[in-house]
Amino acid sequence: MAAGLPRTQAGCMEISRSFTVQAPIQDTWEVLGTRFHEAGSWASGIAASRKLGELGPAGIAHRQCDIPSLGTITERVDTFDEVNRSFSYSVIEGRPVVANAMGNTWNIEAAGPTHTKISIRIRVELKPVARVLMGWMMKRQMGKLCDEVVDDLRTFIETGRPSPAKQNAVAKAA
Repeated sequence: MAAGLPRTQAGCMEISRSFTVQAPIQDTWEVLGTRFHEAGSWASGIAASRKLGELGPAGIAHRQCDIPSLGTITERVDTFDEVNRSFSYSVIEGRPVVANAMGNTWNIEAAGPTHTKISIRIRVELKPVARVLMGWMMKRQMGKLCDEVVDDLRTFIETGRPSPAKQNAVAKAA
């Protein structure tokens, strides 16, 4: 669980997705865990990403992402379990003004020798006014973004190439 986002916290919006990719677990973990800082190479919503020198509680370096719709955000890895292939992180700088806290948890497990199950849980603690006025809209928008991440990730893991959406995002930015 990402720090600052306990399970029972009132006002937390949660979006979850589980899906299976056609790739062995070691290949999937390589993309998500080992190369955590390279999300900008496959996620269409991230223009660029990079590792920062400062370490989070899990001993893993912070990551910074340039997100066209938000600007630059900094994420801290709160938990990182290579054995069970799971990790969580929190946005510590650059989150939208309507959010008090944001975080994400990933779990990866083998679904046979050539398939991997991936689970994502995004949690956003909205400020009270934002929760009342915009909560439903933000949950819908975050759900769409989560679906885009699933599509981008599945394509990248299964083909080794960025998705058409990521390729279009790169072309538009050029």
